[in-house]
Amino acid sequence: MKIRKILALIFNIMLVCSLFVFTNVSASAQTEMGLEFSLTNENGESVITVNPGDEITVYFNMKRTDSSENYSTNGFQNYIHYDLSFFEFVEGSITCFDTGSASAKKQTSLTYGEIIQCQNMANSYLANFVFCTFKLKVIATSGSGVVYNDEIYAFNTAYEEIPVTKVNLKASICKHTSKTFVAAKAPTCTEKGWDAYQDCDDCSLFFDETGEIVIDEIPYHDPTGHSQEANLSFDESGHWYACANCDEKLEYAVHAGGEATCSAKAICSTCGQFYGELDSTNHDKTDTINFDADGHWYACANCDEKLDYAPHAGGEATCSAKAICSTCNQAYGELDSTNHDKTDELKFDADGHWYACANCDEKLDYAVHAGGEATCTAKAICSTCNQAYGELDGDNHGAFTVVNYDENGHWFSCSDCGADLIYEAHSGGEATCTSKAVCSTCNQAYGEVNSTNHDKSDTISFDENGHWYDCANCSEKLDYASHAGGEATCSAKAVCLTCSQAYGEFDSTNHNLSQTISFDENGHWYDCADCGEKLGYAVHAGGEATCSAKAICSTCNQAYGEPDTLNHGDNMGELEYDENGHWSVCSACGVKDYEEHSGGVATCGSQAQCNVCKQHYGSVDAENHLHTYVVNYKFAWFFGNGYSGDVHCSDCEQLIQEGEVISMFDIGRWPWWVILISIPLFPIILIVWIFLF
Repeated sequence: MKIRKILALIFNIMLVCSLFVFTNVSASAQTEMGLEFSLTNENGESVITVNPGDEITVYFNMKRTDSSENYSTNGFQNYIHYDLSFFEFVEGSITCFDTGSASAKKQTSLTYGEIIQCQNMANSYLANFVFCTFKLKVIATSGSGVVYNDEIYAFNTAYEEIPVTKVNLKASICKHTSKTFVAAKAPTCTEKGWDAYQDCDDCSLFFDETGEIVIDEIPYHDPTGHSQEANLSFDESGHWYACANCDEKLEYAVHAGGEATCSAKAICSTCGQFYGELDSTNHDKTDTINFDADGHWYACANCDEKLDYAPHAGGEATCSAKAICSTCNQAYGELDSTNHDKTDELKFDADGHWYACANCDEKLDYAVHAGGEATCTAKAICSTCNQAYGELDGDNHGAFTVVNYDENGHWFSCSDCGADLIYEAHSGGEATCTSKAVCSTCNQAYGEVNSTNHDKSDTISFDENGHWYDCANCSEKLDYASHAGGEATCSAKAVCLTCSQAYGEFDSTNHNLSQTISFDENGHWYDCADCGEKLGYAVHAGGEATCSAKAICSTCNQAYGEPDTLNHGDNMGELEYDENGHWSVCSACGVKDYEEHSGGVATCGSQAQCNVCKQHYGSVDAENHLHTYVVNYKFAWFFGNGYSGDVHCSDCEQLIQEGEVISMFDIGRWPWWVILISIPLFPIILIVWIFLF
């Protein structure tokens, strides 16, 4: 009993929490449900005429039209309001009918001005009909009043809010003696129309066109919508589709697209009509260039605009012709008196020389004569125009003639005027070991011989120790040097780098290595091409021997050693097998490489699989159940114990392990989703649980 009291306390706390959850269900989680509502007087009328002091009986009904279990109602509450200035409450009652149980809570006390219709929270409660009646007294002397329902809440079994309908009852104190007839109006494309009706001038009620029958509202008709024509209409600003029934411009858009020019407006890319203004900057330029004295331009084919106007430029004015424009080839501007067409012929007079202009008399590049040299018999010759100018120079005798010489020097006489000229000592030439120097002016030998100046021959002389050059005029050995350079080998002496003669001794350690490697069954070497000595000898190495071939030396590529009977290389064939093992056969030597199957795990439904050949072998293991499934599982919750389920093998269908009972009080082993959905349903679960336990 103590445990049950503790559980009851916990359940009451959860009940309070669940009521908060219930009363704050989000209106966004709505489910359709068939519910009908009505609010009328005892005659079923929702629009009535009353007199001051009348008592009227109000009937509120909620009827369920869809009886499927998917739309069971777990909760319903409704508030009814009335105009306090028009009515006062007299009496009332509430009745709820249901098909499930009689445990729905019914509100029998009515609050002044606001009536709580019904509020029930029974588990699996199916409310097929809810009925309420009460009386109101008319306390107003004129005008009208309304009774209406509001703040309606209905919930299905998942506690999701159900959309409901609001209704009202209109009461009016009026004799309706004065009515205004409103003629029928046909609906237009955008405005609704109505049937003829009458409007009471003294109250808010409407009547049919006869004025006898009260109607709830004006008998409106929806707009008909536009009837769009197929072709576009347009004006200078835009285009649209006309409606066949009204003046509405449909899909109106301003003109766009196209390109305006200096002579034509743009053409709309949608309706093909001209629109907008001319573009004075957009021209159709012609290919012909026009010009005047100052500049040139292209003409527009459609207007008089001068396009790409530019003043003349380029070319060069001369003393006789204007410049030619580099763009339009027209002469422009003024003559350039400084720009002449100089001729190639040089003109001269006694004082100077110049070039003439081919087009005018201007003397160009005028300069006085200069250059050249005057002699005792001839004037100077101008270095530019080759004309004689100026006076003779009595001190300049020009070309000389040798008149006489002696062992020390020579002198000259002028060949033009005969005058004797200045004495000069011999000079120039070069004395050698056998002859004197020869004067470079008079070609006479002079001075002493030079014993150090030899005439070295072009041929080099040598002996076993050195080499030299002989003098062509005496027996002197010139530039003597010992032999040097070169390299002695095992079969030849060194060769001197200067005279190319062999000298010195042989070098028994310097061999001429052959390019071809020599070998025998044990090793390989290089032979000396001159003396035959074996050089760089090494035993064979590298490569890999197989069951059918010797190893190949990695240096000389020769086979050596013995075959390796254990190495079959790439000669092993495809893997073969039987129930006990697997093997491959060497195609070279025929050896069979046999191994027993190994690896893998046997189960109750299959043999082990060999890790090497992937074949099954051996026996099944009846105790190894690799694949299992659970049957007879039942979860525990408020209304009963659960069962963990029986474990079966899916390979051999054997029962592996029997399940166990899960106590309903072992909440830690409840499924999470059972705990989750139990929270909002807990009030209903609590009631049932109390009765059961």
